[in-house]
Amino acid sequence: HVPRHAKIYRDFKAEYARLHQESIAAFREFRQDVTSGAYPQADHIIGVKDDEYEKFITALGKQK
Repeated sequence: HVPRHAKIYRDFKAEYARLHQESIAAFREFRQDVTSGAYPQADHIIGVKDDEYEKFITALGKQK
């Protein structure tokens, strides 16, 4: 519904529907990659030193 005092310059309904379907497809692909073990691979993972990890966890515990 568009109020009488409003003007529509573009109708994005079809574009939003297309983007919605693309989002669903992307999440399905992601789920499949995770389920199959294709993601994450070693080159997707960033390591962290143990002491830095401990500092991070400690800092999280201090947040409230």
